[in-house]
Amino acid sequence: MKQAAQSLIILFITAAVALFLTIPAYAVVAPDEWDVSIANGDASLLSLHDFLTVDTNESKGSNSLTTGDVWNILNDDEISQAWALEFVLNVNENGGDAGLDVNSLSLSFDGLNFELADPPVAVPYDKSGGASSYEARFRAGLPFNFMTEYANDPLKRAETFTLSAVHANFSDGPDVYSLNSVTVTPEPWAMVLMAIGGLPIAANLYRKRKRA
Repeated sequence: MKQAAQSLIILFITAAVALFLTIPAYAVVAPDEWDVSIANGDASLLSLHDFLTVDTNESKGSNSLTTGDVWNILNDDEISQAWALEFVLNVNENGGDAGLDVNSLSLSFDGLNFELADPPVAVPYDKSGGASSYEARFRAGLPFNFMTEYANDPLKRAETFTLSAVHANFSDGPDVYSLNSVTVTPEPWAMVLMAIGGLPIAANLYRKRKRA
């Protein structure tokens, strides 16, 4: 009885932690925030798929696919773990060495919404080598693995997946946001949760070994 009670307590704690961590992510009250990074690198080394183009002389753009379409793109690149989605901005400006400002970047699908936490995001541009050597990466962390969430359910695969951007202080363009096919493992809290879930099994194995 004591062993069973301890296992039930551990399972209850695990369930409570899971509920606390997952409900705020699914029941989005306010937009989630992009994880933004700007680096001097070569975007050509990434596995990129053009998703949204902000055309010449246009300050904004929007493009929609379905979650199934996005799943197919990642699956074709043999991605099986996608706990985040990453978009890379390729700046294509000819006005001196000036870059551009991303005033707004919005991603929405299946009840989730992502917005910039502190706009605008200034993206520099250096054309001394003939092409921009800077890249801006926008990563949206997910409360689930995208590749399992949208693998088979026809209704979930039909959800609208929309990326929209508003730029300022640009000279021409076009500037392209590309989906980066990259394997993203679970966040640390998810790994801790999985470890907690295995505690009852580990405890039972330990008791059996101790009795032997």
